Amino acid sequence: MDMTELDRAGALPNPNPPVGRPRSPLTIDDTGLAPGWLINLVLRHLYVAGDIDCSGLSARLLLPIRLLETLIGKLRMAKLIEPVGGNRSLSQWTFALTDSGRAHAAQALSNSRYVGPAPVSLDDYRRQLATRALPQPTSCGGQPLTDAFESLALDDSMMEQLGIALSSQRNFVVHGPPGSGRSSVVGQLAAISRGIVWVPHAVLAGDQVVRIFDGALHEPVDGAIAPEPQTPAEQLKASAGELAGDRRWVACREPVVRVNGAMGRQALTGRKIHDDHSIEAPVAIKASPGTLIVDDASAAGRGFEPTLRRLHDAIERGADRVTRRDGQVIDFPIRLRLVTVESHPPARRGFQRRGARLAHSVALGPLSVHAYRRAVQLAARKHGLRCDIQAEDALLAQHREGEGVGRLAAVPDALFGRIADRLLWQGGPPVVDQTQIDWAWQQLFGRTPAGEGR
Repeated sequence: MDMTELDRAGALPNPNPPVGRPRSPLTIDDTGLAPGWLINLVLRHLYVAGDIDCSGLSARLLLPIRLLETLIGKLRMAKLIEPVGGNRSLSQWTFALTDSGRAHAAQALSNSRYVGPAPVSLDDYRRQLATRALPQPTSCGGQPLTDAFESLALDDSMMEQLGIALSSQRNFVVHGPPGSGRSSVVGQLAAISRGIVWVPHAVLAGDQVVRIFDGALHEPVDGAIAPEPQTPAEQLKASAGELAGDRRWVACREPVVRVNGAMGRQALTGRKIHDDHSIEAPVAIKASPGTLIVDDASAAGRGFEPTLRRLHDAIERGADRVTRRDGQVIDFPIRLRLVTVESHPPARRGFQRRGARLAHSVALGPLSVHAYRRAVQLAARKHGLRCDIQAEDALLAQHREGEGVGRLAAVPDALFGRIADRLLWQGGPPVVDQTQIDWAWQQLFGRTPAGEGR
């Protein structure tokens, strides 16, 4: 499969082309990990899994069998393991811990209970992240942008602001009153400009395992191509399955991670220590190299502003701080774009320091009549309703008479959702008329267009 076939149809231009999968480590040095640390990891796996062969260890550690055979040889020479069954192929021999091996494994478990895939080194992670060139400006305008946001109703001026912000590949803010479609707009970012990146299951920083890959946030891609064998020696290794790539890395869509700013500082800086002594990477690290969206940032209040400024600092430095289990702080590389969703521009809220560091500001608000009619039709289609031009005119009249209720993108959806529920209960035809609009308007805003109470 060609790598371009893995990109979604109609995606906007991707400034970061796919980078080849890291090569499979064939020696202990290739892993970037200290031999003693790897041996302790194997001992912990044997202690937890019991008798196991090299193939089983390979599946658990995500390391090639040839490399594990080297580690097994060292463990046998140290009389920490012994064969308990198998045939002539070393890869199919079953091994068990000796009494001495169990003592060593118990000691290793007292320091760390981690028995997951072998991590990659922090240096290797930093190098792999660096292969993703800094995002360069790229055109995100014209028909591709229109197609990407075809499910939303936006004015031309809003589309222009959005296209400029996306093309810059820099941090920006989307702001507007509730109901203006802020969350819907940033929700579409997951469908555009997403190449393929390699995300490690875990990274070893010193002796601290930091978990990166998150099945709830990362989107694995099936069928990514391994590097093509070039030399006769590589072709021989390929036949042995050693050029399939380093399985410690997962091919994923470029991350687009969305957090709720209403959760406050915890949303961005929360740290989880697992029972096995590994720690979960902060969300800014999991979003690298991609986009981090902080939705509803205004809801957290002014106390959240220092956290956002700290995140801007980290993005500019290219490193976020991770606190290890022992309290030591380490710099972890990051490479991402930050998108915040707020009710007002940062400058209006008095946060000029952060506002000056935002490349662009996308303002959403009341729609033009033309765009609002499109919002009406999109809402009708979503809820399975028929809405003719007379019903559109009636709804526009409601806004003219509705005491300052603006033509916001979310209003038709909120109204038609209520109308669809009522028609389902009544058993009537799925048609929007003046009576249904009046009823839904009163339900939503607590008054008739003329301002009367319920």
